Amino acid sequence: MEGLSFSGTASNTNCALRTLRRMLHKAEEWNLLGKVPKFKLLREHGRRLRLNDDAEQRLLVATSACSWKPSTIELFRDVIILARDTGMRNQRELYCMRTENLDWNNRIIFVPDSKTADGRRMIPMSDRVYELLRVRAEGKGEGWLFPSNRS
Repeated sequence: MEGLSFSGTASNTNCALRTLRRMLHKAEEWNLLGKVPKFKLLREHGRRLRLNDDAEQRLLVATSACSWKPSTIELFRDVIILARDTGMRNQRELYCMRTENLDWNNRIIFVPDSKTADGRRMIPMSDRVYELLRVRAEGKGEGWLFPSNRS
């Protein structure tokens, strides 16, 4: 496998190698190949970049300088705060948040559906998440906190 190369990160290469390994095992299963050669995956490094106070402030300042509508700037601000304070994934968890999944008394967000089985969980609300969600959920007994015009 030394002659094989893929563009991108080690994660991208490993994904391609796992696909190749699966294909080779299928070929072995169908008696098209005698034995599947073993090969090692590359070492992957986790994410190092964190959204800290300084980065959050710089993002918010840069956003206010954009020609976006005020509602878009407010939405962006809310998403940054929620992602940072809760650790929720954006598309599958954060954007799909519903009023019914908020426990105001215990200050908990219930995530009913996630990328992984362990992703179904309860997330505590920080003070600023609590205040932000109170404003977003005001007057709503049920429904999306981030409704979309397209769906």
